[in-house]
Amino acid sequence: MWQYGYFDRVLRRDEATLNVVAYILDNPVRAGLCRDSRDCAFVGSTLYSVADLHDAIASRPVTWRP
Repeated sequence: MWQYGYFDRVLRRDEATLNVVAYILDNPVRAGLCRDSRDCAFVGSTLYSVADLHDAIASRPVTWRP
């Protein structure tokens, strides 16, 4: 379940944070668990709704795509 040798990193810019949010939201889609992360029951945040997170990543500059 957990990847061996994980590491953490400090996210200093909002843009970097939104890229990580996009990556995390897309994990169940890449794994074939759902077609859209909005449909996955185990995706979300205690602070922001999934819809809010999708709105935030949709408004970020296009500098990185998985």
